[in-house]
Amino acid sequence: MRVLLLTHNVAGIFDDPDEALRPWADGLAALVQRTRADFIALHMQEVGGSRWRTCGLNGAAAVAGAVEAALPDHWSSGMMVRTDTAEDGFTALGSIYLVRRSAMQLVRLWRWKEAEGAAGAFESLRAADGPLGYLLTRWQLGGGGGAVLDLVNVHNFHDESNLAALAAGASTYASCRQQALSLVTAALLGLRGGGAAGGGAAPAPASAAFLFGDFNFRSRPRSLPAPLPTSDRELAPFSASAECALPLEELPLAFPPSYAYREGKGDGTPPDEAGWCDLLASKRCPAWCDRVLMDRTGGALVAASAVTAEYGHEPQPRVLTDHNQVYLAFSVESR
Repeated sequence: MRVLLLTHNVAGIFDDPDEALRPWADGLAALVQRTRADFIALHMQEVGGSRWRTCGLNGAAAVAGAVEAALPDHWSSGMMVRTDTAEDGFTALGSIYLVRRSAMQLVRLWRWKEAEGAAGAFESLRAADGPLGYLLTRWQLGGGGGAVLDLVNVHNFHDESNLAALAAGASTYASCRQQALSLVTAALLGLRGGGAAGGGAAPAPASAAFLFGDFNFRSRPRSLPAPLPTSDRELAPFSASAECALPLEELPLAFPPSYAYREGKGDGTPPDEAGWCDLLASKRCPAWCDRVLMDRTGGALVAASAVTAEYGHEPQPRVLTDHNQVYLAFSVESR
């Protein structure tokens, strides 16, 4: 059974749906066709766009409808999102899950009680204004004896200051990012063994965790302009720290920074020297913000994939948002 995990910060899609929504949905359909995905997990951040405070989630139904129309051979969960933007716990996270209709009997979704904590906001850690948090769903893929996957949509803190991001020491926001990830990994451990599987009692197999979203990790180039490094300075130290309840790993990064996609050559590659100056004057540092991370069980599952796992970004046909889409494609055994 082929799996596609995809993350995209979609603020630009919500801000300009007339121009961006159709090509974005068509691009998603092309990626699904190329990877031949049976199960698609689409994690979105900044649902509602930059005007969510005044407009709410007016465009959410249109986005979900465009995805469904672009993938008629797949059942869609619809948009999973907290709809009350006035609540303190609003995270602007939206998730859509799709299953090829011919594979529906091979998939189960868990049900959670609200008190179990499958969703949460980073309110107590807030270092900047804006909705941030996590949203977890659990699925079994491949039939009754198949793999159980915990899929976590995450939007973490960003650096407000470019100077702080480039400083030798970690910024306040980097510290908040680590605290937020600590909260998420602890919540994941606490949720294992909870929930109820659709169609019967929860099966015993240990779940594999995949966290994919906008982590806002920052790179630290030694000088600008210069090629950005192929790894960041935040994930590895955090994963090895005592604050990390669940060590995380990742396939090698072999694609350009996913942010700021609007700058440079339009394909995610860094801008020239003049472009760097403009970029640092107006935006946060380019980086691999959008990632697909996994625990060791998830890493073993990907390593056992019958098809070669593919970790990359999907270039936009034209610039639709300032983040590029990042995805992980692999397969799980059907039993």
